[in-house]
Amino acid sequence: MKNRSWIISTLLIILCLVLTLALYKSDKFDILNIEIFVDAGECPETIVEEIDELKGLNMLFFNEKKINNILLNNSLIGSIQIKRDFPKNLRIYLIKSQVNAIIIYYEGNAKAYSIIGEKLLPVNEKDIDSLDDSVIKILSDKDSFIHLKESGEMDLFLASIDVIKANSYLISSINYSNNGMIGNQYFDIYLNSLNVVLRFRESFDKESFKSALEIAREVYDYNYDSKIILDIYHGAIVERH
Repeated sequence: MKNRSWIISTLLIILCLVLTLALYKSDKFDILNIEIFVDAGECPETIVEEIDELKGLNMLFFNEKKINNILLNNSLIGSIQIKRDFPKNLRIYLIKSQVNAIIIYYEGNAKAYSIIGEKLLPVNEKDIDSLDDSVIKILSDKDSFIHLKESGEMDLFLASIDVIKANSYLISSINYSNNGMIGNQYFDIYLNSLNVVLRFRESFDKESFKSALEIAREVYDYNYDSKIILDIYHGAIVERH
């Protein structure tokens, strides 16, 4: 009786192995179509490339945990949900991270970092265009960026980001520099339709931005020929050409 039970168990195990092998080698469950759903904006290009690599894999046996880990290495992606629509379709739902801003500097190619909370996280340059238009893009020089990243003083930098975000519709571009010291940081804020740059040193609040903007609008004509820099420091404003 015991031998008979052992034989049946062995046969069942062999049968399961044979069926598993047959399913693994079968092309009836190979992934053919993949739909990507993104909660906001476009899907980052590098994510699309990674997902395309799934085509042709067996729907039953591909490593979902590994794919999750690969995709979540992209700082622009906050969470992922994968749903298998048998026999050959896959649906992937992506929720993007809450990005406060993007800092970009150039070292040959563009080097970009997302600001998520108080962290600076790398972004592939291919993915920059996938960001929503409301995400602020800040240009920096390499040395200023490295010093900001290594200083541990992100609070002084971030103090101004909310003000910039609230007024982003007025801004055409932003440059950031710190001359190797966070206490010497400044933002050059280029305004839309006005040949004036607001240069804020250290951090600034919404009231100082509002005051500087009002002065720029009152004093300078929209068709002013040359670019004027209004250098704002501790409430004082100095005009620079």
